[in-house]
Amino acid sequence: MKRILNCMILLSATCIALSAHAQIVVTDGDFTAWTLGNIGTSTMTTEAAGGNPAARLNATTTSGIRTWGTGFKNDFSTNAPLNGSPFTLRLDALAGAGDFASGQGQYVMLLVEQGGTLYGAYLGVTGYPGTSFSTATFSGTLTAAMFTKLSGPGAAAPDLSGATSTRFGFGGGNQSSGTMTQYYDNFSLTIGATVAANATPIPTVSDGGLAMLAIALAALAHLALRRGSR
Repeated sequence: MKRILNCMILLSATCIALSAHAQIVVTDGDFTAWTLGNIGTSTMTTEAAGGNPAARLNATTTSGIRTWGTGFKNDFSTNAPLNGSPFTLRLDALAGAGDFASGQGQYVMLLVEQGGTLYGAYLGVTGYPGTSFSTATFSGTLTAAMFTKLSGPGAAAPDLSGATSTRFGFGGGNQSSGTMTQYYDNFSLTIGATVAANATPIPTVSDGGLAMLAIALAALAHLALRRGSR
């Protein structure tokens, strides 16, 4: 019986370990499946050329108070639990008209969209990216409290429990900077633990796999109880 119980513990630990290493990676460089918009007097538009390479996004702000050009990838969504997960957002940025070397560039925020409601979390600034593309990187931990509702009929904060389908994007904004443009390419968002480049990826467990593990555990528990009652 002790051996059976040890097997049950091992199976449970394996199930937990495999599930815990799931990772979400969202990338895009052509922006054909994005929903673009704005908060205030700013715009986000797609340009077919001039990216790194090919297409790019144009975020142009005409600002007194802070305004945002916004966009989210509409052909990918997830119902994975997100709260408490580490994330890294990477964007290739390029200075455009009105940008200047002594400035801070544009503010960047992470966007999540749920059921027609858009939420944003301020991450930082790009700095002046110069006249060739350079990569801006922002990291943190996802919590509902970090987001502010920007538009839509939903609740004041997003649901990151996994009960609500979530899409991702970003916004570029400015405050008191006049009219300024920055270009963006190669959107990359990683949510969850980062696997080292030379590490062997740990497979995730599908719903079917989890169900089979649950059946196996139940069968072992039943067998253990039968033997223990003799």
